Amino acid sequence: MVSFPGKPVGWSRGKAKRKSNKGGASDRAHHRELFELAAQSEVDLIVGIDPDCKNVGMGGFEVLHGPSWVATTHVKDLKAQQAGPEVFRQCREALTEADNLLSVTARVLVIVEGMRIRRAQSDAATKNPQSLVDVSFCGGMAAGAALSVWPDAIVVVAEPQTWKGGVPKEIHHARLLDSLGWDYEVMSGYARPTGEVPVAKLSKINKADWKHVMDGIGLALWGQSELKKAAARLRREAGRK
Repeated sequence: MVSFPGKPVGWSRGKAKRKSNKGGASDRAHHRELFELAAQSEVDLIVGIDPDCKNVGMGGFEVLHGPSWVATTHVKDLKAQQAGPEVFRQCREALTEADNLLSVTARVLVIVEGMRIRRAQSDAATKNPQSLVDVSFCGGMAAGAALSVWPDAIVVVAEPQTWKGGVPKEIHHARLLDSLGWDYEVMSGYARPTGEVPVAKLSKINKADWKHVMDGIGLALWGQSELKKAAARLRREAGRK
C-alpha cells in the first residue's frame, strides 16, 4: 500500500532538456487508487508524519472533528542507522497513546513525506544525498511504527512537491495556521503557534520542534483534502452507473 516516488526529472549536459516524467504520473495514479480505497473504508483518523533522524513531526486529524493531537520524537547523538530503532520506539509510543486517546475503531490513513533527489537542484541535500537516504530510513521506521499500531492502515508516501508544492516552509506553515485559526509567529524557516493550541500534546514539544510538527499537521490536512476529492470522484462515478 506504499507509494514510492518515480524517476526524477533529468537534465542533459549543455542545453537543458526536460525528460518525460512517467514516474510522476505513476505516483499520481497510485495516490488516486489509495485515496479512493481510503474513501471506501470509512477512515476516521488521518496521521501526518514528517520524517527526520532526530525530531519526527506527527499530527493527528480526526475526519469529523479536525486536528486532535501532535507529537514528536527526540533522538540525540545517534547516527541514522542507530537512530532508526529509537525513532520507531518513540513513534510507536506516541501513536499508541493516540490510539488509546481516541479509541480508534475505523481504518487509519497515514501520510508520510517521501524524499527525492532532484539533479537540477543544488541544495545541500542534493550535494549530500546520503542525508536523504538517512531521513528516508527513519521515515520508514516511523511508518512501520504506525503499521505496528494500526496493521490495516493505508499508507501514502508523498514527496514535498506533491503535497505542498514549492512554497517556502514558513509561508506554508503560516497558511496552515491561518486556516486553523491559531495565533502564530513566523520564525527563520518555519512558523509556530503561540500560546495554547486546542490539541493534545502526546510528547514534549519544544518551540523548535514545531518546524517538523507543522509539516506533520500539513501532511494530515493534505490527506484530508485528497480524501474528500476521492470521495467526490466515487460519488460521481456511482451517479453515472
